[in-house]
Amino acid sequence: MDEHNPILVSLSSIDGISFSGSNDGFKKYILKNSIINPDTNKYSIGIHLSSCIIPFSFYCLSSTLGNNKLNYTEITSSGSFNDSITIDDGNYTILTLLAFIKSNLETKSSTASRNFVYNLSYNEDTNKCTFLLTSGTNAISTTFNFSASDNCFKELGFSSDDISFSTSSSATSDRVVNLTGGVSEIHVNVKNLSCKNILSNGGQLSSMIDIIPIDKSPNSIIHYSPREPFMSIIPNDVINEIDISLETKYGKIVDFNACNYTLQLHIKFIKKTRDPHHTISASNLTDTQRELLINKLKQIEDKSKARSKLIADVNKETIKKLLELKNENATPKS
Repeated sequence: MDEHNPILVSLSSIDGISFSGSNDGFKKYILKNSIINPDTNKYSIGIHLSSCIIPFSFYCLSSTLGNNKLNYTEITSSGSFNDSITIDDGNYTILTLLAFIKSNLETKSSTASRNFVYNLSYNEDTNKCTFLLTSGTNAISTTFNFSASDNCFKELGFSSDDISFSTSSSATSDRVVNLTGGVSEIHVNVKNLSCKNILSNGGQLSSMIDIIPIDKSPNSIIHYSPREPFMSIIPNDVINEIDISLETKYGKIVDFNACNYTLQLHIKFIKKTRDPHHTISASNLTDTQRELLINKLKQIEDKSKARSKLIADVNKETIKKLLELKNENATPKS
């Protein structure tokens, strides 16, 4: 391997090994030929994402992402009744999502003889939802318990606070509808290499080497190639495998539903720069390094002595000639 040539590593998910208990967004790739730093004193290994081809086969609302539930409480004059619905994994429009929720709410309420009827509407101009209870047997109000885990409050445009509405008082989103489920971007993490990039959440060190923007619709193909890729320097000198985890910005591993994807990594040997104020400690050198250093210093010393001798010889000859010229000038002409 030429130490000056970069290496392009193409990783196809079909060749990766899935981790136990994880989905296909986290895979191990064993390299048949190890990547070895040719000179650890001279080079560091750098890595960056060169390009990728990813299918938009993942669901933005799913149990994997933890945003597919709606816990709620229906309140009548007879008491409070807690229940929940589980939304089928999928990619919804806001209208199809509201229709799913309304149908399941009313079916469960009818089965329990409470007969609550809901008006769940969407305003396209403001990108917000409004909820209203229209009728029900001895109905008083309904509370959506968004503070419970795995709820779809962000998708419906709400913060994580519980909200209540009745036949006389509606509830409107305090934020805007967001159906990306946190998959508006995919973070590329190299889990087994010691990247030390920094995240904004408290300045934590991260194994993330790039972010893939999701700029396509579901069931399409995402092509990404960074214009100015950032090279992450890693302390590893030997790479035998590469563990890639594709995650949402909330750290959830993306599930591609068994559809294949491809990543291309660019690995380069980057010449180390030395601090001009850096000093070498002899105690940190191996015997071989110490012997090489002594020989180098001796060569420098020998060259310095030779140069000094040459200068001295030149000076002697110059002085001799100057004296001869002086004597000639001092002799009277006949």
